[in-house]
Amino acid sequence: KEYSKFILALKEISLSKYSLSEYELNMIMKNIKNYLNNYLVRYKKLEGYKIIYDYLKEEYTKVLSEFKHSFKETIKQILSIIEAIIKTKENSKAKTQLYLVKLLSDIKNIQYEVFNEEKYLNQARKYYLQAKSIIDENKFNVDDYIILSFYLNFSVFLYKKERK
Repeated sequence: KEYSKFILALKEISLSKYSLSEYELNMIMKNIKNYLNNYLVRYKKLEGYKIIYDYLKEEYTKVLSEFKHSFKETIKQILSIIEAIIKTKENSKAKTQLYLVKLLSDIKNIQYEVFNEEKYLNQARKYYLQAKSIIDENKFNVDDYIILSFYLNFSVFLYKKERK
């Protein structure tokens, strides 16, 4: 319901010279992922309705197409904001970069689930590996939330998407 206000706040952050705290990064990450997971749940429900729509194939195709277009536009907006935040020197600390790159990898993973296009899988892999290299290059506590969260998501990605 408050998505437009959230996006405006993120845009302001991306344009400012503001260094994000771990708490703020965590909140941004959780809110974006919750919002996108909401889309994912709606998409899965829509897929489930395919049986009902079978006799109305044109209607189903139209509804699905509108949904995917809306989702693409939302993702495009979010990605441009995250990339702008990443580029600010105030947010160049390794842990901040890790939060944001992990978020990018998770978003690409969600895009792959909705669009089932190989390019999103490859982009998710690229961002997960970039996040892993940030971890490898820095001395983070292994029990840190972001590290645990990253390795959980990365291991699920490797198991489900890459069968490793």
